[in-house]
Amino acid sequence: MPQLGPGLNTFKTRCSMVVSIRISRRLVNCSWDSHIHIIDPKNYPFPNIGIPTIPHERTMAGAFSNASRLSLPNMVFVQVSKYSNDNTWILDALREVGPSRGRGVVAFDPDTIDSQTFRKWRDLSVRGVRLNLRLTRGKVSKIEIQAALHKYAGKSRLLKMWPIGPYTDMVILEYIQSLVSEPGVKIVIEYFGSPKIMDDPLVYAKISAPYILSKDPEFKDLEGLLKSLLGMRDREGVMFASDWPYTQCKSFDTKPFLEKYVE
Repeated sequence: MPQLGPGLNTFKTRCSMVVSIRISRRLVNCSWDSHIHIIDPKNYPFPNIGIPTIPHERTMAGAFSNASRLSLPNMVFVQVSKYSNDNTWILDALREVGPSRGRGVVAFDPDTIDSQTFRKWRDLSVRGVRLNLRLTRGKVSKIEIQAALHKYAGKSRLLKMWPIGPYTDMVILEYIQSLVSEPGVKIVIEYFGSPKIMDDPLVYAKISAPYILSKDPEFKDLEGLLKSLLGMRDREGVMFASDWPYTQCKSFDTKPFLEKYVE
């Protein structure tokens, strides 16, 4: 029976299984949705940082509804690029769901962050950092990307091995390979990741947002990639994520894809 995630020691918690839909019978206890967002400009206004406006607006009520529908009662709240380093919504969400059901992945400037903020975040169940390598500065060189990854890796080690989640284009994944061999740094790759670097026990892949990689309504062209990822490290290196509320797709129902994943 598959473990849906998060699959990292930093995310482990006790929980009970929600049995509400058919697929729930095939999910293990403590199943997680390892990547969701809250997008609520009314309560959490977007800063003016030049990133295109996200058309979706989704609140905590919607997040709870999505969790119930998918029978994934536990949620990892991941920072939205549009919010930059303002993690207010994540901290509020963690306070609302509590440590038994929530974890957070924040964004920050490694040159200005202080230890007091880290302690506050950890107490609220923040367990990872998201590094945006797609939208922050347009084209970035390989040297600049590797320098940024090394800088965040240094902070990650100081923060008791917080995982780094690079938000990046597939072509940039090759730049990350030189970092994964460094001791104590976990890397979580979004949007299926890459089997090429999954042999390393510090690398994890999120099975999420298949519509980014495929135009097939049934995503049959991704079955080979999915099986390859699930066949590595006895499935310990993969985690499922709904990517709710699907910021890069006008409409998407993740439930059929989740059923295929569980099969």
